Amino acid sequence: MVDWKYGLVIDQYQVERNKMGAPNLPGDLEPQAILTDAGLRLAHSLEAPKSNGMQKQAGVFLGFHGGGGAAPLFATRSGLAMALHALGQGSIFPQANGHWSDGRLSLEDGWAADLDFIHHLVRNSGPMPVALAGLSNGAMFAQRLACELLPAPRALAMVMGAMPVDFLHEAPAGNPVHVMIAPSPVDAIIPWSGGEMMRINTETPGGELLSADDTLAFWLRRNRAVGVAPRRIVRYFGLRPVEIRLWSGAADVWQVVLHETAHGWPERPSNIPVAGSLEDLIARFLCHYSV
Repeated sequence: MVDWKYGLVIDQYQVERNKMGAPNLPGDLEPQAILTDAGLRLAHSLEAPKSNGMQKQAGVFLGFHGGGGAAPLFATRSGLAMALHALGQGSIFPQANGHWSDGRLSLEDGWAADLDFIHHLVRNSGPMPVALAGLSNGAMFAQRLACELLPAPRALAMVMGAMPVDFLHEAPAGNPVHVMIAPSPVDAIIPWSGGEMMRINTETPGGELLSADDTLAFWLRRNRAVGVAPRRIVRYFGLRPVEIRLWSGAADVWQVVLHETAHGWPERPSNIPVAGSLEDLIARFLCHYSV
C-alpha cells in the first residue's frame, strides 16, 4: 500500500485556495560566482529562513532553468524557491551557458564544464543529500545528473522533460533515485508521444526524445518499481486537473500528468497561495525524500 506516501507529500495539496495576496519572495536571491576549471559560472541562492521553529536544512536543493533561460527568473516565476523556503529550506539555482548538456549529442560539448560546475556547487554546500528539479532542458539535465552523479542524488523532479534517445544508450547503471516526472499531453515542445523535440528557432538544439510512457518505463526499470499504481486526480490552483500515480520500488517513481498545460512551468496566479500549487507538491516531494 502506498496511500501513506500520498498523504505525506500531498497533505497540503487540497487546501483552501481563495486566500488573497500571495507572499513575495522571502529575502533576496544572492548571486554566487563559482570558479571552475572552465572559468567563472554563476548561481543564485535563497537562504533558509532563520526561524528556530523551522526544520534544519535537509539537503542541497538545485533548480535548473530551461534552455536559454535565466536562473533568477526561474527561481521566482516557478515559485520553487518560495515553496522550499516555506518548508524551511534554502535552494540554489545555477545558470547555464545557454543550454544545459542534457544528453542530446548536439549539446555534448558542454557536459564536462556543466558537470564540473555542479560538483563545485555540491562541494561548497557541505556533506548533505542532493535533490534536483528542473524544467524542460533543465529537467533533462537534472535527469542526466541523477544518472551520473556519485553519490546519486536522493530525489529528482522533472517538469516538461523526457529521456533523450542519445543518452538512453549511454546512461550508466547506478543507484535508484526517487523521481517525479511531470509531463503534459498538450506540450508542443516535448512531444508526449516522443520523437523530435520542437525547435523554437534556429538556435534551439533539436534531438529525438522518448515518449512520456517510455521515459516513465526507463525509471520504473532503473528503480525496480513494480505493480499497478493507483490514480488520483487533484487540481492545482483549484483549476487544472493533475493525474498522480505512484509506484514503490528500490526508489519510488511518481508520475504527475499536467493535463491542459502548455510547455513551461505553470505560473501561479497572484491571488493563489503557495500551498496547493505544483511547486508546493514538488518541494514537499524533494524534502520528504531528502531526509
